[in-house]
Amino acid sequence: MCLLSLRHCWLGITILLLGTALAAQAQVERTVSPAGDTPASTVPARPRFYTATFNFSNGEKRVGYMENYTSGMAGRVLCYETLPEGKKWPRIKAVDVTRLKSLEIDGRNLEALYYKGRPLAVLAQPITSGGNMELFNYVMNRQASIPIGAMNTPPVWTGEGREHWYVRLKGGELHKVPKGDKAFAELMSVMFADSPELAARIKAQDKEANFEFLPRLAREYNAYFESRK
Repeated sequence: MCLLSLRHCWLGITILLLGTALAAQAQVERTVSPAGDTPASTVPARPRFYTATFNFSNGEKRVGYMENYTSGMAGRVLCYETLPEGKKWPRIKAVDVTRLKSLEIDGRNLEALYYKGRPLAVLAQPITSGGNMELFNYVMNRQASIPIGAMNTPPVWTGEGREHWYVRLKGGELHKVPKGDKAFAELMSVMFADSPELAARIKAQDKEANFEFLPRLAREYNAYFESRK
């Protein structure tokens, strides 16, 4: 009888230790950061929703909530008029970009772009900084339709789309950047004219002075521009 009680005692202790170990493992799994060995406390938390200020062309200003954004957005911007909470979310809204003057989100300002005096239906922020050249980029993705009965489900983007690049000197006219070597050299050698060496490389269609290297060329030009101040 004592032996049976002793076995029950050891069994109880084993179950208790196993339960404690599993609880500890679950706690560790919840606190490990996605970055691997980096402590979770050092990884900045991404907000579930971004507060966005929509500045309309007619002077109206409204606040909305967005799940994500990029430095260039075309067509429509999807948002919620009120902050989604709990199980029942408000219906998602689509704001036509052509109605907007700019969008303020996450400390950034995305402006509505105009090409040859007409709206592009694009909100974008330059991917360059400093200097005199502003380079804009966006991808026109195809958006999957929202299933009937799932209006609170965020829309799905296919990831398939065409990339577009635009460039301008600060205060100047916006230009669409062509991909063809000859057309690229003709436009960008003029845009980079303030940097004779860089303009000459582009005009000569050097191996690393074509459309493929556009962001790097823009950074190089802006660095040269800043060095002359």
